[in-house]
Amino acid sequence: MQSLGTINIQPYQTLPIKRSVIVNYILLKPLVSPASYLTLAFVLPFVVSTVSREYGAIIGLQFVAIIVFLIWFNVLLVSYLKRRFSVTLWGTLGVLLGFGAIAALEYFNLFSFFAISKSVFGFLFTNLGSFALVLLLPLGAYWLNLAFFRKNFYPESFDKRVSKKQEKYTSQFSFMEQFGKIGELVQLHTKTILRSKRLKAMLYMLPLFLLYGLIFYNNEAGAGMIMFGGLFITGIPMWTLGQLAIMQDSTHFEAIMSKKISAREYIQSYYYVMLFLCLASFILTTPYFLYGKEVAIAHIMASLYNIGVNIFILLYFNTFINNRFELNVDGAFNYQGVSMKSFLVIIPIMFVPMLIMGITSLFNAQSVGYWIIGSMGVLGIIFTKPLLTLCEKQFLRKKYYLCEGFRKKGE
Repeated sequence: MQSLGTINIQPYQTLPIKRSVIVNYILLKPLVSPASYLTLAFVLPFVVSTVSREYGAIIGLQFVAIIVFLIWFNVLLVSYLKRRFSVTLWGTLGVLLGFGAIAALEYFNLFSFFAISKSVFGFLFTNLGSFALVLLLPLGAYWLNLAFFRKNFYPESFDKRVSKKQEKYTSQFSFMEQFGKIGELVQLHTKTILRSKRLKAMLYMLPLFLLYGLIFYNNEAGAGMIMFGGLFITGIPMWTLGQLAIMQDSTHFEAIMSKKISAREYIQSYYYVMLFLCLASFILTTPYFLYGKEVAIAHIMASLYNIGVNIFILLYFNTFINNRFELNVDGAFNYQGVSMKSFLVIIPIMFVPMLIMGITSLFNAQSVGYWIIGSMGVLGIIFTKPLLTLCEKQFLRKKYYLCEGFRKKGE
């Protein structure tokens, strides 16, 4: 949860300021943050009441110095790890697996890191001058950060990577341009998702949610749980990314609105993105049909409801959310743009079909509930054009409200 120290270096490039000064400012700024030293609120009373009385004031001061050096080490190491690995899924999983392996070895008594830690800290806290050894830890972490910045700080190398990445994205999605302005907008939405750390992290995690059918679909699951699982599995990619539709364009929304792009084309582009996510989720989860006829029917009906109803609900309700969404904000523990309005949309998306299943279950007619939900989805597909027109009119009513909210930075 520690924020990385950042700075916009462009205004300083024309000033007589060395790069080393900027790098040191970025690295050392977190060390002067009071939040980094909350641990001392627990350590100092312990030193006064126990360590100083047992070993003397000098050892007590050394105890505090060692804790401070460890805090510096943690802060600097976290900064390096987040810059080095936070943008990749494998890096995050590697850190989590590392901690999991340590906990497993400790739990099964295969290897005790706790015993080693106890011996090491016992030696450090009771031998005068040992704080000098601990000082090597933050110095080493500081050197790691400097080595990282030596390779990644220079604007020339950064621009080279960005242009290479943009070239790759352009070559990958240029085929969409043949579909006119809507295709170009779909291409823009795709690039925006891949540029955003948060959206890209969500995109990587979505395949894991498709495996939730192993939980929802089993011999003991009732009709309501089966329908809930169908809605969740075939709709979670669309819900996750669809809730941020329009808002993900907040940084360049006014630029889009200033172009010769109609509201219908803009809304329709997001409709196709969500439709693709729904269809892809349904196709990837068809192996769940092996669970039986009831699961297959519920799965199909849930997918139809997501396509014919939930897509339009998200398109309509997204016009009420005008929180600015920064693409370059870190993906971890990031809830930017999330508000109570984001959760209210869950009511028509999930509770309405579950209410239908609940009512039909009272009359022991669960299969009727499946067909009602599926029929609602089919009607939505049939009336796609009128529903898109409804979303378009709502977007036009809220366009300036969205522009006003998206201009506000840091909120």
